[in-house]
Amino acid sequence: MLDKQVSRSVRPKFSLLHQPPPRVGLFVDWLMDPYQTAVLAGARAAAEEWGASLIAFPGGILGSPHRNGAQRNHLFDVAGREQLDAVVVLGGTLGNHLGVEALAELCAQFRGKPVVSIAVEVPGCSLVRVNNGAGMREALEHLIRQHSRRRVAFIRGPRANAEAEARFSAYREALEGAGLPLDEALVAPGAFQRSCGRDAVRHWLDERRIPVGELDAIVGAADLMVLGALDELTERGVRVPEDVALVGFDDIDQARFTTPPLSTVRQPLFEQGREAVRMALLQINGEQSTGSQREPERLELPTRFVGRRSCGCFSREPAEGSFPPISSRLSLNAQLVARRQILRAELARASRGSFTGAGAGWEDRLLNALAEELDGRSGAFVDAYYRVLQAVMVAGGDLSVCHPVIGALRRQLLALVGDDAVTLRRVEHLLHELRVMTSEILERHQAMQRIQAEARARELSQVSARLVAALEFDRLTASIREELPRLGIGSCLVVRYVDAEHVEPVAGYLPGGEEVPRSRYPAKEIVPRAIFDEAAAVQLTLIPLSFDGHPFGYVVFELGQLDGHVYESLGEIIGAALRSAGLTAILARTTGSSHPLAAREAAGTPTT
Repeated sequence: MLDKQVSRSVRPKFSLLHQPPPRVGLFVDWLMDPYQTAVLAGARAAAEEWGASLIAFPGGILGSPHRNGAQRNHLFDVAGREQLDAVVVLGGTLGNHLGVEALAELCAQFRGKPVVSIAVEVPGCSLVRVNNGAGMREALEHLIRQHSRRRVAFIRGPRANAEAEARFSAYREALEGAGLPLDEALVAPGAFQRSCGRDAVRHWLDERRIPVGELDAIVGAADLMVLGALDELTERGVRVPEDVALVGFDDIDQARFTTPPLSTVRQPLFEQGREAVRMALLQINGEQSTGSQREPERLELPTRFVGRRSCGCFSREPAEGSFPPISSRLSLNAQLVARRQILRAELARASRGSFTGAGAGWEDRLLNALAEELDGRSGAFVDAYYRVLQAVMVAGGDLSVCHPVIGALRRQLLALVGDDAVTLRRVEHLLHELRVMTSEILERHQAMQRIQAEARARELSQVSARLVAALEFDRLTASIREELPRLGIGSCLVVRYVDAEHVEPVAGYLPGGEEVPRSRYPAKEIVPRAIFDEAAAVQLTLIPLSFDGHPFGYVVFELGQLDGHVYESLGEIIGAALRSAGLTAILARTTGSSHPLAAREAAGTPTT
């Protein structure tokens, strides 16, 4: 549980106000993964709320020989301790290849500073994690008891990942508790990638030749793998959930919007990032105040099973708990007052943090408006709900949780109404109005999102084409300054490695469109504070640049409202354009021609 000295309601007030805002480094694998981008969103929210700078380092899985390792790990070398006041490490992904020992070695570089690990316990570091076992056992027990599934297959995660192993242990415990044998033939390896789910289905149906009728259900250690299994089953004409039930773990956005919607174990991804950064900032503040390093802290967040159509349920949102009935002699308004705390907690839980854009106390505003409605002020409740939705939409919150919020409110109100038929009809009428309004707003919002997504895709395609077409280096640097602001990127810095100790900006622009000064600086400074306003907090991400497996620099993007894959894609495009510009320079020197196709055989190895 959370250390008693730490309160979620405490906002840090940094004691050394004349100093620049503290810098928190966030170490992740990459920004193409919905699990990691959800954690990043929570980290950004905490940094913004408390006026701190956040720098994301998507440096790949430690020691991995694949894309997410060898070509990216150099970013963690860039993240020197001199320029970071605290570090948050997403251990649940970074240690998937080498395990906790590699994580400990990485964190040891920042000994003496606040270091918080997410998901994996690292000696000497604070920890934010979830209760993996409880959620997974709840999901398995639901499949076995409610849907009578007996032959339940499991897709494991990386064996070096402590969370994946905890979920697999819960699978074994649930089978044992139900008196079912563990059949090793029904266990498949996985690596938290969508393709692993396809591979698992092929393994069971093609290699093991297990008939679909003998495979009741598939459970995975991560949603992405189960979504891959769903892809493969759908292509084979296997019905979900009629033939095979599916359950994942994480509750990423795709889980809710796939067909059928994926039953899963919900872990609070956004909250993990937010709480980890909050914990680091409180430790910075405590050390500034006392002059001594604080002891590592631990926080465990709950998980819960969410049943949807893929297991045979229809949007089953679990209730927080039951409570004894109130005397029918009390009016509904009086019962609302008596149960205010429970109602508020249920609404907050169902919203999953997505209603923060509506401002603090939105739950009370809804309940107060409901009380006014019951007292005769017609339209008060619907009007208050509409204002909350508008605020959430403007703030970019997840409107898909609106129906779970209405469902949570309905469960609680029906328990309060009891057998009062008149009040029951009135409550159902009000809730029906909320559902209709929500559906209309969601339909308009989704249509607008599609339009915006298509527009962003077109802009990204156009920007990419112009960058790649800029074969001369001067044209490339000009294109970066001209094109990237169109995507809403406030600043960009393209940096190359000069030697082991120095780096040099070669292109980009500063906030306001100013050109980047091209002067080398020590690599340990990451991004010199002098380049940005020293007194202002910034939110940045570094994207690695490499050629033929060898790193040659990185791009610094100011984080905005774009999806993580945009920054990753732009990094790849800029890297390719830089290599093309370098090759063109070689061709020009060797043949006297700047045309990329001229004297192709005269070209040497492309450099930047």
